[in-house]
Amino acid sequence: MTEMEAPMLKSQKSGTRVAMEVTALVIGATFFAGMLAGYLDGTGTTGALRSFGPPAIVLAAAIAAGLIIRRSLPNLNPRQWRYAASFLIAIAIGAIVGGWAQMSGLSAKNFDISGEGSLPTTTAIGLSLLWTFGMGLSMYFYHRGVDDHEERAILWSGLAGWYSFLFATPVWLILARADIVPPVNVVMLLIAAMIVNALVWVWLKFR
Repeated sequence: MTEMEAPMLKSQKSGTRVAMEVTALVIGATFFAGMLAGYLDGTGTTGALRSFGPPAIVLAAAIAAGLIIRRSLPNLNPRQWRYAASFLIAIAIGAIVGGWAQMSGLSAKNFDISGEGSLPTTTAIGLSLLWTFGMGLSMYFYHRGVDDHEERAILWSGLAGWYSFLFATPVWLILARADIVPPVNVVMLLIAAMIVNALVWVWLKFR
């Protein structure tokens, strides 16, 4: 290894470490916030804990992610900054959605994956706009921040997710028409495609 290659390799490892730490915070915060929200709804808990507990977990993760990035400031180049910013924006969207839902008195039933839950018109429009523009902004920074290796991973994982949707949807629809399986649930198909996407992305990125 030459003297010129050593700093570049160190910077690359630093950016990868920061991205992995921020990703772990996002996944962990979402998991525990969801568990807490489900438990509070199941036990009928009301008050400040129900309104602010789950959003506080996500907000704490966002603050921790910011501190991690600040600690790594000297080692982050502009590309790595954009990469980290994409995750922070995603965390912020999760915090806003969670806080909005809790303070609006919504429960898990309103977001039932069966598609039978209902939402107030204003909330539905607001959350749709937040998702569209917020995730669009996050994806802009993400695609401007990934390197060639991760770009390959995200392209193949996206294709794998699409293939899973393409194969499963007609089969489910045909079997549902024969009353062999329940009616088609587009949310379940989306979740399945996202799981396939995530598994392929992780495999290609970290193998």
